[in-house]
Amino acid sequence: MKLSGVKEAAVLLGKGLEALIFPGVCLCCGDRYTGGGRRLCEGCLAGAFEPGNPLLKANILDHILPDGVEWVHALWKFDKGGRLQELIHKLKYQHQQPLGVDFGRALGASLLQHPGFEAAGRGRYLLVPVPLHKRKQRRRGYNQAEAIAAGVEQVAGIRCVEPGTVLRTRYTTSQTGLEGSRRLENIRDAFQVHRRRQGVFEGSKAIVIDDVITTGATALEVGRLLMANGARSVAVLTVARP
Repeated sequence: MKLSGVKEAAVLLGKGLEALIFPGVCLCCGDRYTGGGRRLCEGCLAGAFEPGNPLLKANILDHILPDGVEWVHALWKFDKGGRLQELIHKLKYQHQQPLGVDFGRALGASLLQHPGFEAAGRGRYLLVPVPLHKRKQRRRGYNQAEAIAAGVEQVAGIRCVEPGTVLRTRYTTSQTGLEGSRRLENIRDAFQVHRRRQGVFEGSKAIVIDDVITTGATALEVGRLLMANGARSVAVLTVARP
């Protein structure tokens, strides 16, 4: 066996032993499995939550989409007080960044099945995680939407914009508990494209990534900004919806 082959075999053996000695524990069901860095087992990813868009409709929101927004898709339905809400809370507030990547992989697989997604032209797409304000990101240590986008990128093969391309320049109160019109007012003009990267979106089909969507005010405000900066169209992809 060549030296490179020996090294490769040693790496594989090491990974196998690590999985055997330190098996993963699914954060959803608690079962042990050889996780390989994942936080959710395949069984939970496949069947623990109610689909958010089983008919693969173009619009899952309760209102008409703005011009230029092609579709809005969610992976699962949000279960207030349930397991999915608990997992999203862990992702956002308990430093479970790999959980976001797990969500993103499942979301990417769902995206490939959506009729609004043109697989042949995926090179025109750009993933755009909804940015956090720097104060909030400093407290959390990372942006959960970027973790989700990383998982989507792995599965769907779509490039994600570099961190800092879209900035949240105004610190806003939480959208939770606000009515539709107040959500729009709260988030209006809260984002901007970095002045050195304003040509990135020219001619692209931007996919805005977020963890949860309610009225869509935040994601659609990001989409409005992207179209003002040259994007041909916008879609929204999110883990959960009401």
